[in-house]
Amino acid sequence: MKSRVTSTQDYAKQVLEKGSLEKELLVVANQQSTGYGKLGRAFYSPANAGIYMTIVLPHKTPREIQQSGLFTTGVGVAVLNALQEFYPALPFQLKWVNDIYLFGRKIGGILCESVYQMQEHSYCYVTGIGLNINVKQFPSSLKNIAETITDRGVDRNKLTAEIVKQLIEVNANYQSGKFLAQYRQHNYLDQQMVKVMREKTEIVGRVCGIDSQARLVIEDKHGKKMALTSGEVTKVYCD
Repeated sequence: MKSRVTSTQDYAKQVLEKGSLEKELLVVANQQSTGYGKLGRAFYSPANAGIYMTIVLPHKTPREIQQSGLFTTGVGVAVLNALQEFYPALPFQLKWVNDIYLFGRKIGGILCESVYQMQEHSYCYVTGIGLNINVKQFPSSLKNIAETITDRGVDRNKLTAEIVKQLIEVNANYQSGKFLAQYRQHNYLDQQMVKVMREKTEIVGRVCGIDSQARLVIEDKHGKKMALTSGEVTKVYCD
């Protein structure tokens, strides 16, 4: 474990720049000075108050990279399974496509990026995971949207090891879509009215589910259904 890095994602990419990667690479830090998530947003990463990790999975074909939705949702299930192993009483949920929720607030995020390896002529997934565990106080900008796990009896290293174990299982089987049923079962957005920003387009509708390619299916007020491969859910409306 690194005591402090700018971000585990950046550290892993720097390792990749030095040469080809023959096997999985795991980077874990106790603190990140500039941790980031989707769209480069800052991820609050204080010392001794979370899991900050990146795993690199090499030798991916273009076809596998095209199935990134199945991979990302599979990673969500992997993290969910690990959390449930250690915190069986807590109702964790998954917010499409890359957030972990607890009691209606975000406790963690997943960032999946693909990197092309010139020497190997193949791709790899660089997957960052951040979880809030025993955060004493959030910045004012996060107080109303972030949550933390507060059980001090769990060893973060053991939880990290369980996440890695679950990720290896996902990496071997995600293309089959076998993790979608569990993702749907814990879908935080299911049947909710949402606003989705897709590039510069705003889409409002009710979430109907997750399809076989891990796309978010929503139905607008005219009854038209759309399957979204990307976008950000910026608002959830209360019925």
